[in-house]
Amino acid sequence: MLSTSSFQDTTYSSKATSSLVLPHTIENEIQKGQSYSEDDDMTMIQESLTHTSNVLGPVEEFQLIGREKEISDIIELILEHSGTQQQNQVIAVWGKGGVGKSTLINDIYRSQEVNQMFEKHAYVTVLQPFKLERLISSLAFQLDARKVASTKVADFTRVLDRCLQEKSCLIVLDDLSSTMEWDIILPCLLAMNSPSLVILITTRHEDIAKHCCKNAKCIRLLNGLNEKGACDLFTEKVFKDKATDLTKHYPELVEPANLILKKCNGLPLAILTIGGFLAAQPTKTVGEWMKLDRCISLEREMNPKFEGVKTVLLKSYDGLPYYLKSCILYLSIFLEDHIVSRRRLVCRWVAEGYSEDTSMAKRYFMELLERSMILPTQISLCSIQGTNSCQVHDPIRDIIIEKSMQENLVFRLEEGCNSNNQGTFRHLAISSNWDGDKVQFEATMKLSCIRSLTVFGEWRPFYISDKMRFLRVLDLEGTEDLADHHLEHIGNHLHLRYLSLRGCEGIYYLPDSVGNLRQLETLDIKNTRITRLPRTIAKLSKLCQLKAGNEFYIGEERPSLACCVPFASCCAMVIQAYAVKVPVGIGELKSLNTLRCVHLEWENAIIQEIGGLTNLRKLGVFGIDRGNGPEFCSAISGLGRLESLSVRSEVWDLCDILNGMSSPPENLRSLKLLGWMDELPQWIKVLQNLVKIKLESTEVSINDEDMRILGNLPNLSILSIMEKSFQSALPITFHSGLFRSLVRLELVYMDVEVGSLEFEASSMPKLEVLNLRLIDCEISFSGLEFIPSIKEVRLLVVVTPTLIARKENMTEEAEEEARHREDKVKADMRKQLANNENCPIMNELGPQIVF
Repeated sequence: MLSTSSFQDTTYSSKATSSLVLPHTIENEIQKGQSYSEDDDMTMIQESLTHTSNVLGPVEEFQLIGREKEISDIIELILEHSGTQQQNQVIAVWGKGGVGKSTLINDIYRSQEVNQMFEKHAYVTVLQPFKLERLISSLAFQLDARKVASTKVADFTRVLDRCLQEKSCLIVLDDLSSTMEWDIILPCLLAMNSPSLVILITTRHEDIAKHCCKNAKCIRLLNGLNEKGACDLFTEKVFKDKATDLTKHYPELVEPANLILKKCNGLPLAILTIGGFLAAQPTKTVGEWMKLDRCISLEREMNPKFEGVKTVLLKSYDGLPYYLKSCILYLSIFLEDHIVSRRRLVCRWVAEGYSEDTSMAKRYFMELLERSMILPTQISLCSIQGTNSCQVHDPIRDIIIEKSMQENLVFRLEEGCNSNNQGTFRHLAISSNWDGDKVQFEATMKLSCIRSLTVFGEWRPFYISDKMRFLRVLDLEGTEDLADHHLEHIGNHLHLRYLSLRGCEGIYYLPDSVGNLRQLETLDIKNTRITRLPRTIAKLSKLCQLKAGNEFYIGEERPSLACCVPFASCCAMVIQAYAVKVPVGIGELKSLNTLRCVHLEWENAIIQEIGGLTNLRKLGVFGIDRGNGPEFCSAISGLGRLESLSVRSEVWDLCDILNGMSSPPENLRSLKLLGWMDELPQWIKVLQNLVKIKLESTEVSINDEDMRILGNLPNLSILSIMEKSFQSALPITFHSGLFRSLVRLELVYMDVEVGSLEFEASSMPKLEVLNLRLIDCEISFSGLEFIPSIKEVRLLVVVTPTLIARKENMTEEAEEEARHREDKVKADMRKQLANNENCPIMNELGPQIVF
């Protein structure tokens, strides 16, 4: 143990603001007296960018404190395999939940040493309920399989076998929970025909580890941290400073720290959560730390069945401010290992009354991250918020499920649940593995008490009932088999504040009755087939967020629409769902702060109405042309609060149109331009608050002047250049001294002419992630060894054999030549990165799979 000195109630200040013991209040109360300015929002954006993470992303270094030996040991096992003639090897790491298995294996998987040993890599979390098709399709995506027009396991396996011939491969299966799962997965892996395959698994159970790995030397038990590692991890979490030495700088706190750590039993999750709790306290005193230790001890005496670690986690939960308790309990709605987007959570928290507005809700999300109550993930590389999604660690999930059941808060209708409790639960979540009928459904709980309904998997008509008359949240995101007629009576649910149909591809229109939802605050119909909103949408005076449209063009004949959609013609129509048409009257929705993506072609009247929506902070439009361009520029100039603008156009002179904007919104932080232009709009240089720029298919022929305009933007952290943007037969150079704040750079080139990309020494001093997608284009890179902060390069290289065959008159050799060219680019990239002192890793990406 650390040495101690006499107790003194010395106080150490902290920036956080919460007390040691806070009373629990009813679930829909919100914290009063908090407000956030736009400056606070910018600070939060910059802070979150420093938390850049990913499901497989770089973990924060302090989370690996004390694990140097285990990391070295497992890497040595992998190295030993590479030096043998053995074709397949399984390495199993097991240990209790929260001991840090996933964090450890993630770091090993992403390390440069291991990365360079294998030509192919894949990391898959074994989700529950287990579905082999989902797992194999994820492998196919990551292992560079060519496009597969099927979801059948046999088809995926056949393609993987072809692409892995003569390729060494590392596959991680994280969180295996049964031997049955392994027995189903293994034949598919062995059929891939890799000459050197290493399978690394993690599990909580020793029997599973032994079942998967027959070689006892390759089974590793991950224990808790030793005393020094535990203390170092705790100290850095509490004081957020690597240089802090508890014995030297805070000797009075040494003994209470040791007492608390003893109860954590070396479990990193427990150390991080209790450390996150103490870090959030306004002061750090011996008295408060001793009080916390006594509370944990008392809890163990009262509940001897609890493990010490569970007691610590419970205390971390009990120490949350009441407003965070409601937020964390709400996460028990989602499935195990489910990645929950920040967007979804924030809007739902607001609808439930947990937060006054989205700015405050985003703060709550970040607080839970800081306290290690949720795990950061990232769905999109180019999210302006950095950490834009999360997961709940299993031991914490067990606690919040238990708490939410005790408080009649959340009921999860799933396989094996008690379906005869007739409880008065407020939130109902229906899992994809529940197969009960309508009688069982109505007998399960009092439907009149339900405030939110969340459906995972297939939709069945009886899931929503008129008895749910106080329903506030209806979340059907990604629900399968949902059709238009299922929503005919949606207008009966007058208290709805949040309605999400995102990703429901069977939805083509909204009924007129949606206009009855006068309390609705969020309407999310993104990635549906909806192309036009009903006129009654103008009645939703409280609507704050309207999200629609698709990222990609949808072209489909839909002749049957005429019988059910009032505006459809009798002939077949083609769906163009980049954006939706909105009705006259949209200007009445004065509460709107998010409106995207709206189709504005020939719609000057609509543009004028949008110009009156002065609360808009996010706007996405499609169909800007010379006819409506002047009106659009005038409207945008008047939106002083606008922070995010996305413009997609099919005209050939988008730059000329946008140059008509005399005074762009000075608070703009995100700008996306998708459409042809030969130069950048002149006003970009004055956007000093800009954090993110995305250029797609602009065909800008980059020159030094354009590069300097972008490079001198002081807050630009994310730059995404896609498809035909920034093309030049001459070298494109990122000069020293430019892009001083850039953290992420995304370059996507598809069948375009690009000479080379050069990074000068000391260019992009803060760049951490470089995302490169090169499809059928020849391009060279130089200077990657000079980027000082680079951590990761994500690389996709695709050379299409049929294109080579056609252009170069090859037949049988085309596919082999395509692979050769892809491998050459990857080898050159690895060589440059190997010379970078920061030891970045290269993560190969697979092309999108077409289902």
